[in-house]
Amino acid sequence: MFPKKTQKGFVLAYALILLVIFSLLGVSIVSMLTTSSVTSSEDFISLQALYIAESGAEIRIRETLEGDTTEDSRTYEFDNFNNYSTNVTLKKIMDGPDGKKLFSVYSTGKIFNIKRKIFIKFWKQ
Repeated sequence: MFPKKTQKGFVLAYALILLVIFSLLGVSIVSMLTTSSVTSSEDFISLQALYIAESGAEIRIRETLEGDTTEDSRTYEFDNFNNYSTNVTLKKIMDGPDGKKLFSVYSTGKIFNIKRKIFIKFWKQ
């Protein structure tokens, strides 16, 4: 058989190599899961900012259709801490046929530091 001197330390070296390999694999999996989680939450917040921008535009369009045709910028806040807000600008583009007026609404929704913007044109009788 083999002398015992040649087998000494082989199992220890093998175990250390496996430990390093599994450690690197574990760290990379945790890193990928963390990145995926952050990206997913940023996508969710970005979508919420888009909905806030859309809500602000709808509020301003409703006000315009009810008779308030003042060309200005307005800020609508949806919480007490100014974390959820929208800035909406209304402009008259042109007078159309039959007394119609073409307006544009530019709305920026903001949640914390993430902003989304939308632009809408509509006619008012």
